Amino acid sequence: MSFLQNHDQVGNRAFGERVMAFAPERVVRCLTAILLLAPQPPLLFMGQEFAAGSPFQFFCDFEPELAAAVVRGRRAEFARFAHFASPAERQKIPDPTDVATFERSRLDWTEIDEAGHAAWLDYHRELLAIRRREVMPLLPRLPGGAAQADLFADTAFAVAWSCDNGARLTLVANLGEGTVAAPPTSGRLLHAVPGERTEKTNATLEPWSVRWYLQDAA
Repeated sequence: MSFLQNHDQVGNRAFGERVMAFAPERVVRCLTAILLLAPQPPLLFMGQEFAAGSPFQFFCDFEPELAAAVVRGRRAEFARFAHFASPAERQKIPDPTDVATFERSRLDWTEIDEAGHAAWLDYHRELLAIRRREVMPLLPRLPGGAAQADLFADTAFAVAWSCDNGARLTLVANLGEGTVAAPPTSGRLLHAVPGERTEKTNATLEPWSVRWYLQDAA
C-alpha cells in the first residue's frame, strides 16, 4: 500500500493541514502520478482526489476526565517544536474534544464545482483510467521482486517492473530543481508530467518531471 498522506500524518499535525496546503502544486502533481500508476495498491485519503481545502484535525469524544488529559497531552506533545515553545502558541492548537474541531474536518463537497478542485479531480480520474487500462492487466504477471531501481542522478531515478510475459513498466522521474539527462527508455509513453513532449525534451528530464512507459509483451 502506497500513499502521500493519511489520517495519522494529517491529523497529527498541529492544525491538520493537508499536503496541498504546504507543498507546491507541481510537486504534488508528480507524486500523484507516481502513486497512482505504480503497481502497488494506492491509498487516497478522503478528499485528496479533489485537493480538499478543509483540514483534518485530530478530534475525539471521551468522558470529561480523559478528555481533559487528552487535550493537555496533545498540546504538550508539540512543546519540543520551536514554533510551539511558548504556552501561548500551544494554546492555539485546536481542542480535539471541541465539536468545532470535528466540524472543521468535514469535507466541503461544493469545492468539486470550483475550477481548481475540479481540475485535480479530473487529473485523478485520468490517472486512474490509465491504471485500470494499462497497469492492472500487468499485476498478475508481476513476480515478486520484479522491480529494478537505478538512481542515475542526485534527484532522478528509474524503476522498471518486468512481467513474466516480457512486458515492462518503467517509471523515470526527476524530483529536483535541476535538469538532468534522461536515460534510454523503450515502450509507449503512458503519461508524462509536464505533459508536452518533443524530441529535445525527451533527451532530458526537466525539474519535477515524471514519465511512465510500457513495453508491451512480446
